[in-house]
Amino acid sequence: MKQRDASIMKLTNTFKPQKFFDSIVHVKEKTDWYNTDKQANRDVLKKYFEDGHIDKAILTGMPGDNYEYTLKSARYISQNVVPVFSVEGKWLDGDIQYLKDIFRCYKSKGFRGVKIHPRFTGYAITHQHWLMVAEAAQSVGLFLMICTIHRAPVFPLGMSLHEALYDFCRKFKNLKIMLLHGGYYDLLAMSEVVRDLDNVLLDLSFTFMRFKKSSIALDAGYLFETLDRKISIGTDYPECSPVELFSSVDKYIISRDDIELTPDKLNNIFYNNINEFIKL
Repeated sequence: MKQRDASIMKLTNTFKPQKFFDSIVHVKEKTDWYNTDKQANRDVLKKYFEDGHIDKAILTGMPGDNYEYTLKSARYISQNVVPVFSVEGKWLDGDIQYLKDIFRCYKSKGFRGVKIHPRFTGYAITHQHWLMVAEAAQSVGLFLMICTIHRAPVFPLGMSLHEALYDFCRKFKNLKIMLLHGGYYDLLAMSEVVRDLDNVLLDLSFTFMRFKKSSIALDAGYLFETLDRKISIGTDYPECSPVELFSSVDKYIISRDDIELTPDKLNNIFYNNINEFIKL
């Protein structure tokens, strides 16, 4: 097995990044997490910061959440937490001025970005509503996060997901866009699209962990080596913990003999890329 750079290793010989900017985390007032046994508890998340596992994070409210709680939780957990709210389906009944007014209100409270969640609102990414959302976000000065897990009730799209998202993103060259979960099963094709979009960051949260035992982990490793300035990764807490993520990256990517990684590349993926992305 190849000799790894000592700066990539932890004392236990398990990878731990020098600094970690978690691309997406969640908390819930009642802590329950969508019919699973996971708990979106903000005290647990706060402990990850205190223990040095996370340095910064984007805390994203989900549709239907109390965004005041999201904002208060961000302040409670760490000054290095960036709060983001999600678009509510009912907001899409209004015009663009209505959306701009809502977005300005949330921005004035301290939110930095807004998230599109097609499955939770019932509108596929190809729906015209989302163009209005992106235009409003660009006008107000928020960055945009897009969930790329397209399945029921917003599937099939009638075209490939990477084509749909490329068509969407290229319309808004002055808007910072993070494609959450990497295009899901369409990861490799999505990565080729992102190469040509200077304003877009491809996030591998959830997807890498879900498919780590599949060929998608090989694709993720290839992107770690060849696209380190355009990708990010996170826990999607409470989907997994930082330690679980680091351990899986170590096992399925860093330990491979057929890819070349450097501390600089890993620093880009785990911290630098998001840190630059957030600088609006």
